[in-house]
Amino acid sequence: MLKQSLTASLIASAIALIGVAHADDAAKTGEIKQDTRDIRADKKDIRSDKRDIREDRRDLNRDRAERHHDKMMEQRAEKHGNEQAAEKWEKRAQAEQKDINHDKHDLHADKRDLQQDRKDLRKDRAERRHDVKEHAEHAN
Repeated sequence: MLKQSLTASLIASAIALIGVAHADDAAKTGEIKQDTRDIRADKKDIRSDKRDIREDRRDLNRDRAERHHDKMMEQRAEKHGNEQAAEKWEKRAQAEQKDINHDKHDLHADKRDLQQDRKDLRKDRAERRHDVKEHAEHAN
Protein backbone atom coordinates (compact mmCIF):
# COMPACT_ATOMS: atom_id res chain seq x y z
CA MET A 1 0.00 0.00 0.00
CA LEU A 2 2.83 2.38 0.86
CA LYS A 3 4.49 1.51 -2.42
CA GLN A 4 1.32 2.39 -4.37
CA SER A 5 0.93 5.63 -2.45
CA LEU A 6 4.57 6.53 -3.11
CA THR A 7 4.19 5.71 -6.80
CA ALA A 8 1.01 7.78 -7.03
CA SER A 9 2.68 10.76 -5.39
CA LEU A 10 5.70 10.47 -7.73
CA ILE A 11 3.38 10.39 -10.75
CA ALA A 12 1.46 13.41 -9.42
CA SER A 13 4.73 15.28 -8.87
CA ALA A 14 5.92 14.43 -12.38
CA ILE A 15 2.63 15.64 -13.87
CA ALA A 16 2.87 18.87 -11.86
CA LEU A 17 6.44 19.42 -13.07
CA ILE A 18 5.38 18.81 -16.66
CA GLY A 19 2.54 21.28 -16.20
CA VAL A 20 4.88 23.92 -14.77
CA ALA A 21 7.40 23.30 -17.53
CA HIS A 22 4.66 23.57 -20.13
CA ALA A 23 3.40 26.84 -18.60
CA ASP A 24 6.94 28.23 -18.54
CA ASP A 25 7.40 27.13 -22.15
CA ALA A 26 4.16 28.86 -23.16
CA ALA A 27 5.21 32.04 -21.35
CA LYS A 28 8.59 32.04 -23.11
CA THR A 29 6.85 31.52 -26.49
CA GLY A 30 4.61 34.49 -25.67
CA GLU A 31 7.66 36.63 -24.92
CA ILE A 32 9.22 35.67 -28.24
CA LYS A 33 6.02 36.59 -30.08
CA GLN A 34 5.88 39.94 -28.27
CA ASP A 35 9.52 40.61 -29.17
CA THR A 36 8.71 39.86 -32.80
CA ARG A 37 5.78 42.31 -32.70
CA ASP A 38 8.06 44.96 -31.15
CA ILE A 39 10.63 44.42 -33.91
CA ARG A 40 7.95 44.77 -36.57
CA ALA A 41 6.74 48.03 -34.98
CA ASP A 42 10.32 49.34 -34.79
CA LYS A 43 10.87 48.61 -38.48
CA LYS A 44 7.63 50.43 -39.32
CA ASP A 45 8.77 53.44 -37.25
CA ILE A 46 12.13 53.43 -39.04
CA ARG A 47 10.45 53.46 -42.45
CA SER A 48 8.23 56.31 -41.31
CA ASP A 49 11.22 58.28 -39.99
CA LYS A 50 13.11 57.80 -43.26
CA ARG A 51 10.07 59.03 -45.20
CA ASP A 52 9.82 62.08 -42.92
CA ILE A 53 13.52 62.83 -43.44
CA ARG A 54 13.10 62.65 -47.22
CA GLU A 55 10.13 65.01 -47.04
CA ASP A 56 12.00 67.44 -44.76
CA ARG A 57 14.98 67.49 -47.11
CA ARG A 58 12.67 68.12 -50.07
CA ASP A 59 10.97 71.00 -48.21
CA LEU A 60 14.33 72.41 -47.15
CA ASN A 61 15.67 72.37 -50.71
CA ARG A 62 12.47 73.95 -52.04
CA ASP A 63 12.61 76.74 -49.43
CA ARG A 64 16.27 77.38 -50.14
CA ALA A 65 15.52 77.68 -53.85
CA GLU A 66 12.69 80.12 -53.15
CA ARG A 67 14.92 82.17 -50.83
CA HIS A 68 17.63 82.23 -53.50
CA HIS A 69 15.08 83.43 -56.06
CA ASP A 70 13.83 86.13 -53.68
CA LYS A 71 17.41 87.33 -53.04
CA MET A 72 18.09 87.50 -56.78
CA MET A 73 14.91 89.48 -57.35
CA GLU A 74 15.83 91.82 -54.47
CA GLN A 75 19.25 92.48 -56.01
CA ARG A 76 17.67 92.99 -59.42
CA ALA A 77 15.19 95.52 -57.99
CA GLU A 78 18.00 97.37 -56.20
CA LYS A 79 20.04 97.40 -59.40
CA HIS A 80 17.16 99.04 -61.22
CA GLY A 81 16.56 101.49 -58.38
CA ASN A 82 13.19 100.10 -57.31
CA GLU A 83 13.50 100.30 -53.51
CA GLN A 84 9.87 99.37 -52.87
CA ALA A 85 10.18 96.11 -54.80
CA ALA A 86 13.56 95.41 -53.17
CA GLU A 87 11.99 95.69 -49.72
CA LYS A 88 9.16 93.38 -50.78
CA TRP A 89 11.63 90.75 -52.01
CA GLU A 90 13.76 91.15 -48.88
CA LYS A 91 10.73 90.45 -46.65
CA ARG A 92 9.88 87.39 -48.70
CA ALA A 93 13.47 86.15 -48.39
CA GLN A 94 13.31 86.66 -44.62
CA ALA A 95 10.06 84.68 -44.45
CA GLU A 96 11.70 81.89 -46.46
CA GLN A 97 14.65 81.92 -44.04
CA LYS A 98 12.21 81.31 -41.18
CA ASP A 99 10.79 78.36 -43.11
CA ILE A 100 14.32 77.05 -43.70
CA ASN A 101 15.12 77.27 -39.99
CA HIS A 102 11.90 75.40 -39.19
CA ASP A 103 12.69 72.73 -41.79
CA LYS A 104 16.19 72.29 -40.33
CA HIS A 105 14.70 71.82 -36.88
CA ASP A 106 12.22 69.21 -38.20
CA LEU A 107 14.99 67.40 -40.05
CA HIS A 108 17.15 67.25 -36.93
CA ALA A 109 14.23 65.96 -34.82
CA ASP A 110 13.44 63.26 -37.40
CA LYS A 111 17.08 62.16 -37.45
CA ARG A 112 16.99 61.86 -33.65
CA ASP A 113 13.79 59.80 -33.89
CA LEU A 114 15.40 57.53 -36.46
CA GLN A 115 18.43 57.05 -34.24
CA GLN A 116 16.21 56.18 -31.26
CA ASP A 117 14.12 53.73 -33.32
CA ARG A 118 17.27 51.99 -34.57
CA LYS A 119 18.44 51.70 -30.96
CA ASP A 120 15.07 50.20 -29.97
CA LEU A 121 15.29 47.73 -32.86
CA ARG A 122 18.75 46.55 -31.77
CA LYS A 123 17.51 46.15 -28.18
CA ASP A 124 14.40 44.20 -29.24
CA ARG A 125 16.42 41.92 -31.49
CA ALA A 126 18.83 41.21 -28.63
CA GLU A 127 15.93 40.42 -26.30
CA ARG A 128 14.40 38.06 -28.85
CA ARG A 129 17.74 36.29 -29.38
CA HIS A 130 18.05 35.88 -25.62
CA ASP A 131 14.49 34.56 -25.29
CA VAL A 132 14.93 32.12 -28.18
CA LYS A 133 18.19 30.87 -26.67
CA GLU A 134 16.55 30.34 -23.27
CA HIS A 135 13.60 28.61 -24.93
CA ALA A 136 15.93 26.28 -26.83
CA GLU A 137 17.98 25.50 -23.71
CA HIS A 138 14.86 24.83 -21.69
CA ALA A 139 13.43 22.56 -24.40
CA ASN A 140 16.52 20.35 -24.21
